[in-house]
Amino acid sequence: MDAAAASIKSLGGSVQWYGFQNYNNFCPDAGTLTKTIAASNPTVAVIPNWCPTTQTQYIKAMEKAGTIVVEDNNGATWKADGAVTYVGESNYAVGLKAGSTFIADGYKHEVCVNTLPGTITAEQVCAGEKKTTLAGGGTFKELDLPSSAHDNPSAVEAAVKGFLLSNPSVNAVMTIGPGDADAAAAGIASAGKTSSVGLGSWDLSTNILNRIISGKQLFTIDQEPYLQGYYGVMVGFQYAKYGIIPSAPIPTGPNVVNKSNAAQAKAGAAIAVR
Repeated sequence: MDAAAASIKSLGGSVQWYGFQNYNNFCPDAGTLTKTIAASNPTVAVIPNWCPTTQTQYIKAMEKAGTIVVEDNNGATWKADGAVTYVGESNYAVGLKAGSTFIADGYKHEVCVNTLPGTITAEQVCAGEKKTTLAGGGTFKELDLPSSAHDNPSAVEAAVKGFLLSNPSVNAVMTIGPGDADAAAAGIASAGKTSSVGLGSWDLSTNILNRIISGKQLFTIDQEPYLQGYYGVMVGFQYAKYGIIPSAPIPTGPNVVNKSNAAQAKAGAAIAVR
């Protein structure tokens, strides 16, 4: 977003960022945040619709008022919402890729740790993983935790440890974010299963990349958030100013980062483009 904003500023425009303080009350807060954005009456709004039950009414209200909406990060409902396009990846495809990657690596008994239950984003990831896991002859379970756990590493660590000890056949853990991945890695270690349970995650962080490089994590799925922010803002600006728009949504993933390419991803992260 910052990189795109610099270009837009040179052309006489401006970009304002809105975000969460925490994830303790995710869907209600997403609705409040979307309402706040709508009230600012922007020319363009670049926004994910994570929780249609709380966000869609405000997305449609701002469109009715003349705001151009580009959806990014979560595009499950972008057409129905009336957005002009979508920039990002398919959450379901992330799950499909995670499940098939675990299966290909020999980890057939999987659990998807969902710390944002009720959001399209997390639900689709777990659903996709379930599909390819079962299709590959594996077994699948979902561990749903309250959204407050998304910001509570100790809660995720304890939950993962307890789950693995109660379900000894499970040998693969999928998480939906870097913080959860760190906590799950700690939970796996606390359960004494680092050498036997594979860890997969979504998104990048230095800790994740270091674990992959050192052999303590199998993979992560990179959705390339830099591209989501950059293209989302630039597409919206160009459509508003010039009336031009790509002829199709812009996919930014899912891309698997594993031991074969983690060093390259780490180099990109060092200059803030991964």
